[in-house]
Amino acid sequence: MKHLLLNVPNRRSEAMRVSWIMAIAAMLLISPGLVGAEDLFIGTWKLNVEKSRFRSGPASRSDTLTIERAGDGVRVTIDGVNSRRVAFRINYTANFDGRRYPHVDTSPQSPPGLAVAVTRMDERALERTTYLGDKKLTTVKWVVSEDGQLMTATETGTDAQRQTYNNVSVYERQ
Repeated sequence: MKHLLLNVPNRRSEAMRVSWIMAIAAMLLISPGLVGAEDLFIGTWKLNVEKSRFRSGPASRSDTLTIERAGDGVRVTIDGVNSRRVAFRINYTANFDGRRYPHVDTSPQSPPGLAVAVTRMDERALERTTYLGDKKLTTVKWVVSEDGQLMTATETGTDAQRQTYNNVSVYERQ
């Protein structure tokens, strides 16, 4: 008889269990950091040419940047039209581990054999370095605004004339 009483739910303990479940659910809803915050980079971004500055030559006419989650990193696709009105596509998939991954760029001036390494600086900043063989070509630091609506990409590199440049591209979340 005693073992039967242990299986009968006590109204007070049942109410306490429901209270704990509700408290935990509320904490998870209020504090997304407890279960992994939303990645601010994921989504589609459109270049705002007027807000951007290009020191390495004429600006792109348009760029649409799509960033998707892929394993422990991202899959990046950039579809654009350059200053000469030639369409191009850049794509790569890379983990946030600083190792090099293949980079495909259909731009006419782009050489084959490019690779990228991506590192997450913090929840609002990524750094991407592009290589050709062992030579570092460019470094881009992407930073998402606090409200998550703008992303600034600051690119530094060396152009064909061996001059250092610094481009700032501003993207708006779509």
